[in-house]
Amino acid sequence: MLKFLRGRNTAMVWWLIIIGTAVTFIIGFSVAPNLVGGKKTSQAAVLGTVNGKPITVADYDRTYNQIETTYRAQYNRDPQGRDLEMMKEQAWAQLVTETAILDEAKKQGYKATDDEVLFAVKNTPPPWVRSQQAFQTNGQFDPRKYQSALSDPSVNWAPLEDEMRRMLPGQKLESNLLSTAKFSEPELREAFLDQFERATVTLARWTPVQGMIDTSKFTDAALRSYYEAHKARFSGPAQAQAVVARIPKTVTPADQAATLDRAKGILAQIKGGADFAQVAKDQSEDPSASNGGDLGQNIRLSQVTGDMKARIAGLRDSTVLDPKLQGNKYYILKVKRVADEQGEPTFRASQIVLNINPSDEAKAADLAKLRKLREEAAHGGLAAAAAKMGVAAQTTEWFSLQMMVPALFAIPQAQQFALLADKGTLSPVYDLDSDWAILQVKDKLAAGPRPFDAARAQVRGAMELEERLKEPMAEAERAVAAIKAGKPFEEAAQAEHAATIETPTPFTRNNPAGSLAGNPRAIGLAFGLPVGQVGGPVQSMMDVVILKKIALEPAPVAKYDSLKTTVSQNLLSLRQNRTFQAWLDDLRDGAKVADNRGEILEPQ
Repeated sequence: MLKFLRGRNTAMVWWLIIIGTAVTFIIGFSVAPNLVGGKKTSQAAVLGTVNGKPITVADYDRTYNQIETTYRAQYNRDPQGRDLEMMKEQAWAQLVTETAILDEAKKQGYKATDDEVLFAVKNTPPPWVRSQQAFQTNGQFDPRKYQSALSDPSVNWAPLEDEMRRMLPGQKLESNLLSTAKFSEPELREAFLDQFERATVTLARWTPVQGMIDTSKFTDAALRSYYEAHKARFSGPAQAQAVVARIPKTVTPADQAATLDRAKGILAQIKGGADFAQVAKDQSEDPSASNGGDLGQNIRLSQVTGDMKARIAGLRDSTVLDPKLQGNKYYILKVKRVADEQGEPTFRASQIVLNINPSDEAKAADLAKLRKLREEAAHGGLAAAAAKMGVAAQTTEWFSLQMMVPALFAIPQAQQFALLADKGTLSPVYDLDSDWAILQVKDKLAAGPRPFDAARAQVRGAMELEERLKEPMAEAERAVAAIKAGKPFEEAAQAEHAATIETPTPFTRNNPAGSLAGNPRAIGLAFGLPVGQVGGPVQSMMDVVILKKIALEPAPVAKYDSLKTTVSQNLLSLRQNRTFQAWLDDLRDGAKVADNRGEILEPQ
């Protein structure tokens, strides 16, 4: 049960968050010392470079400090566990992007004048300034308080001026880039139709045949020929492949005993009358502490595993269980019986989680081993170094930013690291619940068409799918011929073994029926066919479709003028986002990033 519960209480709120626009640069005045590691590190130490431009510990601390402040404001608690590690990686990713943008702005000659800096300080303070309590009223930024502070001669505003002078060239570059996103009146009218014109169709779908197929024709020459003819189909986002090595944390019996004693003391407080929720808020070392340890959902008995199932099966009210060891944590569970769900006993659980913290001596020994592993890996690769030291290591599959990678599930921040870092780069040491982890980027692929060797499996899969769709395509063609000869649509499709026949609710081009998702040719037919006509068959990567146009609900042309502004804003925003994101992807892909964090920083 503990494993079941644990997997659902981490608030993966910072995953995949990197800077979206130059305007959102997060810059802070105050620097919280030594946020990045457990050892004293000079603020001038260089953690890495982007196109030769340094990123210092001071830069990192400043950015991390603001991210942490935002997190506390949103969740009313300190970040822990995976959230904390993700924030560290977010700070680095944000700095890489920011530095690349500012470097490009400098190359293109963008500068900030004194008047522009003064105007920006007075009228467009950055988010970290606007969020300061001294400038807020009822939780909202109060311009009057801010202007009053600007007039106070005792406040040194030079750091803000310096940061605005640094940011403005990047903001100018972005502004000019976004201004290139334009559209014509015909394009606006087309966008209007895409949003408001509705089609009604009846469609029939044939799915790929199952079972054995003849694969003898899928020779290397055939695969390469198919790849060359459909190369654009095998494009994708930037990808990476990595090697991950994990070393179990050394926890001494004394460390474990000390944490168990603490857990027993907390249990005694609760049995003595202390409120479980309040103790969880005060003592638990888990994100669920902010909710009094409540895990946020009911659990049916069939979902409980192990000895826990027998312990709570007969529970009628509520109970607090003795401390339970799971990994390097002790759990104190409060389980309460609630109304049955789906005819079986159901419970609500809250938890207090205590980490077993290794002693300084145990941690020092682990870190010494990790340093040796990194040194060996820097010369012969992480896989070989791990094998030499008897450390568990595995190679991940190819992955992009938004893929779920089983080997990196516990360290999603490493996934982002691998996509930013160069091939061969070693990551910082990642501090997990029960292990230390290090990652090395084994290989990289830029966004765009995949090389044949990397796409071979996809090519074979596409050829196999086409083979499995040959008979469905023939059946669909016969159905269309029968319909055109006068046979009713549904009867003809059924006679040719269509998998499904349906008439979805009316839909727009922007929001097509689910059964047409991923099939732009079929969507085009749905709007392009005259009412009453039959179109297809159309083959997608998933199925074969034929359809009959039932009706077309025209867009409300009379409302065009009143809706024009909204459609125009949506279209412009879409164009700007695509323009900027494509530019940003190219900028990051072309940036030369040196990540030396692993050589400088160690876990706390």
